[in-house]
Amino acid sequence: MASIRRWLLAGLLVLVPLAITLWVLDWIVGTLDQTLLILPGAWHPDKLLGFHIPGFGVLLTLLIVLLMGAIASNFFGKKLVRWGNSFLSRIPIVRSIYSSVKQVSDTVFSENGNAFRKALLVQWPREGVWTIGFLTGTPGGDVVNHLQGDYLSVYVPTTPNPTGGYFVMLKKSDCIELKMSVDEALTYVISMGVVVPAKPAPLPATLPLTPPL
Repeated sequence: MASIRRWLLAGLLVLVPLAITLWVLDWIVGTLDQTLLILPGAWHPDKLLGFHIPGFGVLLTLLIVLLMGAIASNFFGKKLVRWGNSFLSRIPIVRSIYSSVKQVSDTVFSENGNAFRKALLVQWPREGVWTIGFLTGTPGGDVVNHLQGDYLSVYVPTTPNPTGGYFVMLKKSDCIELKMSVDEALTYVISMGVVVPAKPAPLPATLPLTPPL
């Protein structure tokens, strides 16, 4: 029985990650294949080839993204994008949704953007309980007038789905900068602490340690 349990566990460790990876890829490909619906029926690859090959939607999506990027990168395209942004910003309800999504996308996808700048160790949701957060900036607007001292804007993700979480403003002195990359910290969060990042090598004694934020 001990051998059977060991073999079963070893098999699960091999098959579960593989199955989840294939399921996610299948979902992504199936979702992107829906873009083929914008083509006329006679142009569908299934009808042209006589059989279904998954993945043509991925190529079509990539082509559309590249085409839109090429258009938006030239002089007339930039004018058109600005006109479209101005038009959408005049529509009630739509403007609030669009402006928020656009600001986030500009931060995440722009060449100079850096949504998660550093990995931090913070006390959340109460004092004495520590978790990993990500530095997103500093508080702004009228919020600054109500905060005494230096504060940081921190995103605290949930586990194992980091797309959900909490935006909090914490004192700078209460945040500890971690010597790990953002990717390592995200992996640590998603794996629920199972995948531990490599311990950084200690700095030479002659060099001062980087103080916490």
